[in-house]
Parts: sequence; structure tokens; C-alpha cells
Amino acid sequence: MEIPLSTASRPPTGSLRGAFPEGFMFGTATSAFQIEGATTEKESGRKPSVWDTFAKEEAGRETGGVNEEGKKFYNDLIDELKANGYASTSTQLTCYHKVYYNAILYAGIEPFVCLFHWDFPQALEDEYGGFMPHRSCHHDPPVVKDFVDYADFCFRTYGDRVKHWITICGPWSYAYSGYGVGTFAPGRGYSLSENQQLLEMSVFPASRHFSLLRLNTRSSFDLDLGDPGREPYTLPNGEVGEIGIILQQMWPIPYSQSKEDQGAAQRAKDFMLGWFMEPLIFGDYPKSMKALVGRRLPKFTPQESRMIKGTYDFIALNYYTANYSVNAPDHSHGKPHVARDSQDHETSWIHEYPEGLLDYLLYVKNKYNDPKIYIAENGIDQYDDPESPLPLWEALSDYKRVSYYNKHLSILKTAIDKYGVKVKGYFTWSLLDNFEWNSSLPPRYGHFYVDYNDNLKRYPKLSAEWFKTHLQKPLPFPPSWTRDEK
Repeated sequence: MEIPLSTASRPPTGSLRGAFPEGFMFGTATSAFQIEGATTEKESGRKPSVWDTFAKEEAGRETGGVNEEGKKFYNDLIDELKANGYASTSTQLTCYHKVYYNAILYAGIEPFVCLFHWDFPQALEDEYGGFMPHRSCHHDPPVVKDFVDYADFCFRTYGDRVKHWITICGPWSYAYSGYGVGTFAPGRGYSLSENQQLLEMSVFPASRHFSLLRLNTRSSFDLDLGDPGREPYTLPNGEVGEIGIILQQMWPIPYSQSKEDQGAAQRAKDFMLGWFMEPLIFGDYPKSMKALVGRRLPKFTPQESRMIKGTYDFIALNYYTANYSVNAPDHSHGKPHVARDSQDHETSWIHEYPEGLLDYLLYVKNKYNDPKIYIAENGIDQYDDPESPLPLWEALSDYKRVSYYNKHLSILKTAIDKYGVKVKGYFTWSLLDNFEWNSSLPPRYGHFYVDYNDNLKRYPKLSAEWFKTHLQKPLPFPPSWTRDEK
């Protein structure tokens, strides 16, 4: 069925902010490793993460960090703290972040803080293998305890400033790419053609540890601050806060109307979104995963299953693209591999398909108990070849990005107004051009252009001006998107 989009040629209905419910939040997303700079212990006091190691040794590319002004502010503040008697690095870092959050709040910005966006400490990776299963403590791996201690410290230290907390961003990417196929740090996976012995010991147990991590993190907050997983936790200053997780789905479109391709599309949902969502809702993995992965998929104990259900206040969703899903032959005669367990084949990244966002939101609403939702990441890249860079004027004229956001926001308005999806906020990816993991610097997603060859100078793109204008002034914005129901 052809699904048309509304366009700006329709009658205007008001400003961008005015088009959404009162209290709806607009923002833009970043991650620490990708933009903050200060990549060495000497500069910042922080020690290497798995991505420092992977980017330099495995990918042979530059490591993260492009925010020169942020690094200067950070280092100046550290020097000031040292001069005032804050001797330890940990105390300096704590004070730095308190000042940072104060500055954010003073500017009228509400921070959403993600505790883990893939930059796992290399020291802990070396000590016990990160999210790998640990022979000495199967049910309580060291990473879970360490993460809970870290989360508890962050909450108690910054909870008077931060009301919105996210435990993990994109666990599918970290588990699948970092522990399944090895294209992301820590690079523990194996290709389809290589030895599979360690695969069964990594990707699925690692994903289970993410679920236990969420359970124990939420429980640690709630032991002192509320009813486990059921009531909003209370901040140290008495305000009510919330804890969620960021999940993702490249929306699968059946390549044909055949029963086989329809099934492939459903399995694609189960093996990406459902893998981490269904334990939160139902206390277990999707049935298709259990059937196809078999003994390699770890089990939750009955107590874990009961306790993990409902351990969220909101679900944040990443959406960039849709893919065609085609039924793949049964590979049971070959060696097991996470890349073919779902028995579907999808096309590659990114294909602009705003309609997929509506289908995605309705799927989550109807299948997963109508949760409170934030759109955590939504964006499109502009490729800039380092060997033949775009002229600055062209890089700043990101009309395609403006069109992309315009269409997706129209879809989002429909989801809220017509279908009652509980979307409370929308965050773009990203504030700045940044280090895009194993793709390094060429893909540019930012609202601000970063000149990597001229002291990291930044320039606002058209998309930055578009958002600024539409959020401040009552300019025309397209009405809700509609389906052709015929």
C-alpha cells in the first residue's frame, strides 16, 4: 500500500512547539566519548575505555572527542579545583560535573543523563572481560555489581540536579556488534566464516547481563527511594525522578506479502527490540528467539523474571531508518551465529522512511503495554569524504536533514494526536558532528558543523537555525501526517 506524506504545501497550523502538547520536550543528543575530547588520562583524569583501545588498535582510526572548547573549560575548571584544594582526581571530576549540570540548568535546559553509552572502562574489560560471563559468579557477574555501584554514586551525587536517568543506550548494538560480530568495541565477536567457539559464551550471556544490570540498578535506587520498579523514585531534594532505557529498531518491512517474509519481519523485531524489551514487559525473551537460539540463550531464574518486569519509568526509542526483511533459508546445517539466528536478511543503513516511525510507535504501544516514550535519537547523516571534503557552504546547507526532521515530526504529531501514543519528548542526533564509532569522522549528523582541519571550529547548519526559529517563533508547521486508508 502506498503511504503518502503530508507536506509544507498544506495549510499551516502553528509553530513547532505549539503543535505538540504542553510540556512536550525538544532536545538534541550527544555521547561523552563521541564529543567531549580529553581522551588521555593526563588531560582529563579519565582512563582508557574499550573504544579508545578498539579505535586505535583495531580500526586504525582516530578516537573520539571533537569538542575543543569543552576540553578547555574542563581543564580550566580542574586547575581551579586543584588550586582550591581538591586534590584527588575523583573529587575534581565530581565537582566538574556538578558545575556542568548547574550551567545546563541555569540555561533552562533539562538534562537527560545516560549512564552507559558504550565507553566501558578498559581496566574492567581487562580484569574480568566486561560483559562476558564470569565463571565464579554466574548469576551476579562483576559487571552488574560495578555498574550498580557506579549508578548509585551518580544518582546520589547528581540526583539533586538530574531528574531523568537512562541506564543503557542501545544494548542491541553493544551486544550484537561488540560481542557478536566484532565490528564495535570490545571486538569480541567473530565473522560468519571464523571459529564460533567463544561466540556462544559472549553475545547472549552479555545481553542477559544488560537485563540483570537494569534490574539491579533499579532495585538499588528503590531500596532506599521507593517501591522496586513500580513507583517513581524520589530525588535527594524530594522531587520525583524517572529511570528508563534506550532501545532501538530499524523498522522491518516485509519484502513481499508472502507468509515467509512476513515472518522474517516479525523475527527482525524480536531479535532487535524484543530481545531487550520483552524481559522488561513479560520477564522473558521472545518465543522466536528461544526457539531459534535454543540452548545458547541463557535463562532467567523465576525470581529474576518476576523482578525484572516493569523495571522502567519510560522507554526511549532510537529511530533512523527502515529495512526490507526477506526470509532467509534455515542455516541449521552450518555453525550457529547471532548474525543469522533470526533467519531474516535486511538491507543496510540508512533509508529514509518516516512512515516507519509511526508503525514502530504503534507496535510498542499495542504490544508492550502502552509505555511512556521519548524519541531518544532521530537523524540522518551527510557523508563528507576526508580526501575530498565538501565546501563549507554546502556542508552547512543541510536541506535534506531539515526535510527529514520535518517529515518525522509530522509523523510524531500524528502518533500523539490521532493514536494516543504517549510520546513525551523528541531528541535529534546530534548536536555536533562527531566520532561515529567504527565509521570514524566522515558521517556528519550534527546540527553544528565541526571543522576537523581548523582547530575544531563550529558553525551552525541550516538545521540548527530551522529548529531555533521554529521553537521560538510562531512560524508555519505542517499538520499531522495521514495514511491513505484505501
